Amino acid sequence: MGAFPPKRFSIEKAADLLPFPASRTHKYARGKVTVVAGSPRYPGAAVLACRAAQRMGAGYVEAVVSAQAVLPVRMSGPSLVVADRDGWDPPLLESTAERPLSVLIGSGFDAVGDAAECGRLCELVFDRAMCPVVVDGGALSFVARRDMRSALRARANRGAVAVLTPHAGEADRLAEAAGLPDVFLSESPWEACAHLARAYSAVVCLKGPDTYVSDGIRTYLIDQGGPELAKAGTGDVLAGMVAALAAQRQDDVFRAVATAVSLHAEAGRLAADDRTSIGVIPEDVVEKLGAAIKWAASYR
Repeated sequence: MGAFPPKRFSIEKAADLLPFPASRTHKYARGKVTVVAGSPRYPGAAVLACRAAQRMGAGYVEAVVSAQAVLPVRMSGPSLVVADRDGWDPPLLESTAERPLSVLIGSGFDAVGDAAECGRLCELVFDRAMCPVVVDGGALSFVARRDMRSALRARANRGAVAVLTPHAGEADRLAEAAGLPDVFLSESPWEACAHLARAYSAVVCLKGPDTYVSDGIRTYLIDQGGPELAKAGTGDVLAGMVAALAAQRQDDVFRAVATAVSLHAEAGRLAADDRTSIGVIPEDVVEKLGAAIKWAASYR
């Protein structure tokens, strides 16, 4: 079955997905996010993703990072739980209604200088995570492998959702690896996004000035992103937001991804109002997430 043409994702839809907590809840009920990220070269990616996940409502955020990144990530915020990924060997990562869970993997991975360890972590997560998995950054290089595509297909058959968050260059490489030579991102990005979603048995978030989110049949367009988001690190912020909402809204991960993209764009716009599109940095986007959530909530 082919994909339907994209629909513009409205703020009213985003408002419906906001995960306001119940009055008598606890931190685990609000969703745990495990962020497997942060190589020795790029510890900041884990910091941005974790901070964004916290601001997006996750009740418990755990960072699993390289030994060299443990201290800087721990110093970035006392509320983060930080573990050394060396020897990380968790049991089944299972999400339940009482304790929802998601895993984000790949932000700040060094797929060249740290390839063996990054590959091990990807294989581990795909094998053991019975929960939504968000694949970002350097981990997308490993997803292109035939065995990883098979692992994603097996996960989907078990009812476990994966979310891929490529930019155009990463999407080109994913398309080539999956044998999709007729996918032309510049001519029909929404169709390319849908093709990739089907090829990788995943929800795909194709990032750009116009961002598309597809599950292979349905596709949303989010077109309010501005140039202030065209900076290294804003993708890590988005990945953390996606992971947090995927944990909290497992009943509708597809729309949760689109909601994260919409709120990310609005937070960028609000940051640009203060800093101009020249001066915005990813940390400013994280700090504006609360205001973006309030803006969306006004449409409830």
